[in-house]
Amino acid sequence: MPSQLTLSIEIDERTNQTPQDVVKGFQGEKFHMGAHKAFLWARSLTKARIYLYSALEENMIYNLMVQPVRDIQVVLERIRAEYGHAPKVAVMPKASSTYVKLKD
Repeated sequence: MPSQLTLSIEIDERTNQTPQDVVKGFQGEKFHMGAHKAFLWARSLTKARIYLYSALEENMIYNLMVQPVRDIQVVLERIRAEYGHAPKVAVMPKASSTYVKLKD
């Protein structure tokens, strides 16, 4: 989980911002190793609602701009109720080391 901790530090420096603000803040900047993780994370947040089931402390999860999940079944039921019978859901056990490309 070290990449998640590094990532939270990158985003935590930009408190009280939306994911769109973080993405915009990277425009025109030179590439810096490590900072690209914060950019990719924020960009993913502009495209999908992200819930995190993790042993991380709840305040750190909120710093990542995602919703903490303590019971996966409860959140799946909530998503189903909000989006209908067959919502598109991805469960990613190794999300911090996975790259996902969604088709339009």
